[in-house]
Amino acid sequence: MKYKRILALVLVLLSVMGMLAGCSGKSFNPEESYKIAFMGPFTGLSTFNAISMRAAIQACLDDINAQGGINGKTLVCDFYDDKNRGREAIIVAQKIIQDPDVLACIGPYSASCALTVAPVFQKAGILLISPTVSHPEFTDAGDYIVRGAYLQEYLQEETARFLTQELGAKTVGLLAQNDDVGQAIQDLLPDALESYGGELVASEVYTPGMSIDFSAQITKIMTYDPDVLYFWGDYKNIAVMVQQANMLGFDGIYFSHSNVMKTEFFDLAAGHAEGMYMLSTIDPTSDNSVYQALAQRMEETTGEVLEENNAVAYDLVSLLAECIRQVGPDREKLKEAVRNYKGFEGLTADFDMIDGECHRKLYPLVIQDGQYVPYEVKNIEW
Repeated sequence: MKYKRILALVLVLLSVMGMLAGCSGKSFNPEESYKIAFMGPFTGLSTFNAISMRAAIQACLDDINAQGGINGKTLVCDFYDDKNRGREAIIVAQKIIQDPDVLACIGPYSASCALTVAPVFQKAGILLISPTVSHPEFTDAGDYIVRGAYLQEYLQEETARFLTQELGAKTVGLLAQNDDVGQAIQDLLPDALESYGGELVASEVYTPGMSIDFSAQITKIMTYDPDVLYFWGDYKNIAVMVQQANMLGFDGIYFSHSNVMKTEFFDLAAGHAEGMYMLSTIDPTSDNSVYQALAQRMEETTGEVLEENNAVAYDLVSLLAECIRQVGPDREKLKEAVRNYKGFEGLTADFDMIDGECHRKLYPLVIQDGQYVPYEVKNIEW
């Protein structure tokens, strides 16, 4: 199975190499097609996230175009590599806004890149909609900046409610990646927990790429005897954290986020993540036929399970297509249509766009027998 995933990843990488640098694989004809763009880290530490989202976006494009496209035209996407670096993201953003045919851009992946390029897209009057960025300040740049992910404030509020009211936890220790989102969580989680009678008793950070030994931070957190260890960051690091916490004797509740929804996470965690809880915007047991077809395609093309970022990316392409169908290739009208679209039928649940913020249902999940399964909420209304 591991060899299959490696082979699939190599094949996707080879495919992506031929699709980057603003090339959709064909010469563009505005009489025949509408164009969108995607920017993400096709090189660097977060490469797989961009590769898997590209696969989901391409799947959606194929589905749309197989059904006749948009008002008789096909929908195509140019893919750009921002390398998950602010300076490179600015260069990519400038390339995108200089293309008069681009109607909207999906991305970036990281909050740091998103916060950097949002003013560029706002000034150019081109819609930027991110499937992943939850940082509260992202949409502050203006009305052309739209969030397709959950708002971090909403996620931490629901996290606090789930941990305290459903699981009965009183104290939480946090180990978060030292970045913009990690800082936002440190700012938001204490008040969210306090509102439900809980407390953040310890908070530590780590710098990705510096070390994979988190025992010092975990040991420090464990001195406060928290009911919950909450890990936020890259799934590879979280897999190591949960191993080290187990070896250090932690016997409480593990909580993380849906970024760990990757098959490789189980290999890296080596059984130590059993019983870990998380909140996700997708239901892995959904019987939606489009969801099931995409899940199968993702496994075939990337060797991975369908996870949140990919499903959201698919939904956002579908949303853009529907709005283009309604208002045509007018950037301002498209922005207005997307910002306040109500009742969009997503892969696993309907969602609303309200003033550029996406309002989605969150699904509690738990890892059981090496699978991500829905957790049945018993004590609160969910």
